[in-house]
Amino acid sequence: MGSFKGHVLPGSLFLIVGAWHVWSAAARYAAEPAAFRVRVWSPVGEGRWRHLELYIITVGSFVDMCIELLYSTHLHFLSGEERILNPAHMNDFEHGGMLLMFFLYGAVTLLSEKTRWLPLPEGSLCFLASAAFTAEYLLFYFHSTAHSGLEGYYHIILVILIGLCIASSVAGALFPDNLAVDLSNGVSMTLQGLWFYQTAFTLYGSMMPRDAASTTTRSSVSLATARSGTVPRQHTALLPRFPCLCLCDRMLRHCRVKVRPP
Repeated sequence: MGSFKGHVLPGSLFLIVGAWHVWSAAARYAAEPAAFRVRVWSPVGEGRWRHLELYIITVGSFVDMCIELLYSTHLHFLSGEERILNPAHMNDFEHGGMLLMFFLYGAVTLLSEKTRWLPLPEGSLCFLASAAFTAEYLLFYFHSTAHSGLEGYYHIILVILIGLCIASSVAGALFPDNLAVDLSNGVSMTLQGLWFYQTAFTLYGSMMPRDAASTTTRSSVSLATARSGTVPRQHTALLPRFPCLCLCDRMLRHCRVKVRPP
């Protein structure tokens, strides 16, 4: 994921699925408020495109997993005389394991919805989604501890968003008729997608400051300017992200989930 494309691809998946989830939840509630139920995935109509969201999750995570495990590693899985996992590509293996969980979630949900082999209630699918987000949480949490300074704080922001996805997924199983729970899940995924896009454009794309030359390694990203020498490149991401983070903070402060009495 340490590249522009490596951030845009998962960011696109989260952004598309999250935005669709928000729109679908609002539309279902507006159509039949009394019959509203939380859905871990949102169908697209009643025809052949009904399971499009699940196909996007399954195929997208599988393609991204193949990129991480096959393309990024150049098939150099083992190294040394002891034939251990190549430490130079440990980051790719970690990302591949996280993507495997999302692939399994999409595949199992498709199997449950389209066949009679594994019928699972909506609550079980919510817990399955929370397990996939938990794998992502663990990955980026330990990523956060490996980074210092602002880079670590940026990863902590992502960890918070993933934590909201876990909490809203579990809450979807516990409060299956709550609109706020369904919306919060979609909003959290959308914000994850925006985080990946912001990181891609700020650290690897067109938002690089003028007259700056980048130096990228597997463990850090920095830039060099003619005036100030070498400074952490992630420092330049603070200003464009600040308005978005302020908006998210105000949303979280004013959002109150009202649980209906039994």
